[in-house]
Amino acid sequence: MRRAILVVGAVVAVAILAVFFAVPEIARRRAISDAKARGVTFTIAKARLTGSGVRFFDLEARLDKVPGAVAHAKEANVELSGLSPRELTLQGLDVSIPDLLAALPQLEAQRATGTAIENDLQRIVFKDALVHLARFAGESTSLEVAGATAEIGDETHLRADKVTGTLGASPFGPWKVVVDREREMLTTRIAMDPSKPEVPQVSIGQTPSATNLDINAPRTHLRALGLPFSAFGLAADEDPEIEVDASSMSTNGESAGAMLFQSWGAHVGPFPNPIDVKVGGKWKGQGESLAVRDGVFQVGPFGGSLRGNVRSGLAPRLDFAFDSEPIPCGDFASQAAQPGLIGAILQRKTTAVTGTVVLTGSLVFDASNPAENRLDVKPSADCSFTLR
Repeated sequence: MRRAILVVGAVVAVAILAVFFAVPEIARRRAISDAKARGVTFTIAKARLTGSGVRFFDLEARLDKVPGAVAHAKEANVELSGLSPRELTLQGLDVSIPDLLAALPQLEAQRATGTAIENDLQRIVFKDALVHLARFAGESTSLEVAGATAEIGDETHLRADKVTGTLGASPFGPWKVVVDREREMLTTRIAMDPSKPEVPQVSIGQTPSATNLDINAPRTHLRALGLPFSAFGLAADEDPEIEVDASSMSTNGESAGAMLFQSWGAHVGPFPNPIDVKVGGKWKGQGESLAVRDGVFQVGPFGGSLRGNVRSGLAPRLDFAFDSEPIPCGDFASQAAQPGLIGAILQRKTTAVTGTVVLTGSLVFDASNPAENRLDVKPSADCSFTLR
């Protein structure tokens, strides 16, 4: 009897060991097979059975139709409910996509055809992740996210303590980004000032039918907010003070908004010394491009009305033109860079200057294509002078 019990016990032990080694391998093969069916080449170095599920080690996923798009994870712990995955926890996640704009259609197609395994998942968690994205908003743009932590389930909570990148030749960041989704409401908050990490300068609220964008940056130096200097047409060594107050709302195809941008100590056009700049206006209507109303501008001593269009949304574009009211030639001569003999004469205290000057110009600001951003100004003068 004792021998029979020992034999049965040995058989049971062998069976348990077989299950212990077989189940992880079955899970590994199933994960690889499901990924392949969706255009993802998935490799897993090894798998191990845990008390609550399966743990995978040294994972790599590559999108077959997007060259260079790859994700690595040191560990992936899958908690099971019966034979179905319930929770996925990723450690040491590192994602790199060299061309996000090209990858988006593939990513969207894969998301729309979610597998049964993904549909069974109730919660996804990752900590201290790294994300590298190139061409995330257009040519010559890149984005890097460090220290990202997320919980994705019935609600979504994502936090990234360091978001940096480039727009053209200019770096931006580090910014802190917090994303929360509760029911149908998605809220994104961006804190740009490292000295005030809990005070967001940008807030975005999204529902299936509406999008709200609010920007509130009190007066501070541009570089204190980690803003890219090339996006404002500035040289690498410039650091003017700026203040931004803007908001927009889009609901069922109709948009409305207002903005006021001010700068102190900026170098513009014919002015040799730093001057102040102010641009503002409102818009309302349907469609992508909306006409500006109540537009105003101030460039140094020049001020007047502003006209143009705004492309509303999360990547706004401004196309403005302006004409100033005339100012006395003497006011312009005291600030403008006048070359050679004429400049010397105009700046003499014994010179009487008469006539007026107007300033015309244009402003282009495209959040998705900073290479196009520019501010052009041109003075037109009808001046005369008399030597005393």
